[in-house]
Amino acid sequence: MFKKVLKFLISVLLIPLAAAVTISFYHQLQNIRWPQGPQVYFFVGVAGYLVLHLVFHKPLSVYIFGHELTHAISAWVCGARVSSFSASARGGSVTSDKSNFFIALSPYLIPLYTLIILIIYGTASVFYNIEKSLPLFIFLLGFSLAFHLILTIEFLKIHQPDILKTGLLFSVLLIFIVNLAVVMFVLGLVFSGVS
Repeated sequence: MFKKVLKFLISVLLIPLAAAVTISFYHQLQNIRWPQGPQVYFFVGVAGYLVLHLVFHKPLSVYIFGHELTHAISAWVCGARVSSFSASARGGSVTSDKSNFFIALSPYLIPLYTLIILIIYGTASVFYNIEKSLPLFIFLLGFSLAFHLILTIEFLKIHQPDILKTGLLFSVLLIFIVNLAVVMFVLGLVFSGVS
C-alpha cells in the first residue's frame, strides 16, 4: 500500500515537470528554422517512416524485437539475470530474476534503434572521415525516432502489463517527459538552434 501511495505522490509531482518540459519543447521548436543542407534529411526520414507505417507496412516484428531487447538490456544493466527472451510479430516476453520500473518502462523511454545509429555513427566518425554519410545518418535519425514514437504511442493504446504494473499515471507521465527530452536531444544534434 505504501508503494502505491508513494508512486501516486511522485506522479502528482511529475505533472508540473511534464508541463515545464512541454513548454520548453515548444520554445525549442520555435528555434528551428527551415532546414538547409543535410538537415532536410531529418524530415525526409520522419516522412519516410510515416509513409511506410501508413501506406505499406507497420514493422511490428522489428519494434517488438527492439522492445523486448530493451527490456533484456535494462534488466542486465540493473544486475538481473535474463532467463528467457522471445519476440515475434504477435508479441514477446522477457523473463528475468529482477524487475523495477526502469526495466518495465525502458522500451517506452529508450529509442533503441536511434541509440544504435548514434553509437555506430559516433564510433565510425572516430576512425573514418564519414562526412559524406551525414545525410544518411540524419535521415536514419528521423526515420528511427519516428518509428519509436509512433509505435510506442500505438502500443500504449493496447493493454500493457508493464504500464499497469508500474502505475498508469506514473508510467504515462514518465514516458511523456523522457520522450520529449529525447526528441529535444536528437533535434539538438541536427539543428543548431535547439538545445
